[in-house]
Amino acid sequence: MVEILRLNTDTGVDELLDLIHDYWFDLDEIKYDPAAQQLKIPLSQKIQRKKSKILTKDKNKLHPKRYIMLIKKVLDVEIVDSEKVGSYDINNIAYKTDTKSIVINTGIPLKFGVNVKDFEINLFED
Repeated sequence: MVEILRLNTDTGVDELLDLIHDYWFDLDEIKYDPAAQQLKIPLSQKIQRKKSKILTKDKNKLHPKRYIMLIKKVLDVEIVDSEKVGSYDINNIAYKTDTKSIVINTGIPLKFGVNVKDFEINLFED
């Protein structure tokens, strides 16, 4: 994995959002390691199947770029999946300093909150 971006404050969230715009995550692929205090979120471009070939929006790219978003110093995670869709895109990431929580907003309703000791997010190309 190659590190693309490291954020220690929420001031770089816009740059992160620019990189992961149009990328999706599956709830089943999210891994929380309480001992390491890390939340690993694999991100990939949403794909569509057409005549047994997997194609992205760019029909010449058969293997789209994948990212791993790693949130560090995680104390706990709350995910409430009321829609039961499974795959979600990221619209916004906000940090609430008063509660030390990262809130991930998606296009499809999903409650996704991460309580952290300090703000730290790394983005890796997978």
